Amino acid sequence: MKSFAILSGEGRSFFDAISILSECEIINMEDIIVLSDRKCPAIYEARNRGIEYEIIEDEDNKSFSTKAYEICSNFSAEFGILSFSRLLTRDIYGRIRTLNVHPALLPAYKGLGALNKAIKDKVRFIGATLHVVIEEVDSGPIIAQTVSPIRIEWNESDLRKVSYIQKAYLFIVSYWMESERMYSYDFHNVMWNKNTEYTYTCNPSVSNARVKSAFNSLQKELGINCIIP
Repeated sequence: MKSFAILSGEGRSFFDAISILSECEIINMEDIIVLSDRKCPAIYEARNRGIEYEIIEDEDNKSFSTKAYEICSNFSAEFGILSFSRLLTRDIYGRIRTLNVHPALLPAYKGLGALNKAIKDKVRFIGATLHVVIEEVDSGPIIAQTVSPIRIEWNESDLRKVSYIQKAYLFIVSYWMESERMYSYDFHNVMWNKNTEYTYTCNPSVSNARVKSAFNSLQKELGINCIIP
């Protein structure tokens, strides 16, 4: 299964996720192409890992989306994931399945700066959402969510680690569900092809034991255990 990722910034949670997926033989690194509109750290990380990448320097969202589609189509990508600071148009998400990882429990805190807004509001739960990309910002059908109660002893740095872990988990969920052909969608609804497992911290949850073990190792490495995968 070939796929694309459109990233801005560092994209570290994405790369941690695909490292786990590659280690567990869910994906092959050569089947991923990374795109961005700038020479951001994510592009350098892709290059360092030997992952194919393209930079599309175009300030127009429609033109950028059209060029991205052409690249992804030539790459034979079947599916794509976003962690991007710009809006895309139907020129890509209307042609190739495209999902977004958003650092909030939608429908709360749509748009940019969601995590900062949640921290400022002193919410008691922090979460992230995997959803279908549609024209309206962060409004597509929800595929997966993860949530963690905020512990009293956590500071802002801890909360950012939690958000990082949650995003990494949803990237893992997105590729795992694609590999299992677990769902389809029509931009209004998600239709499930198989029953899914869940825990009180994530729904759906990944059933692959190797992935769970590798993900728990990541949480241990980061010093924050906030998801039961």
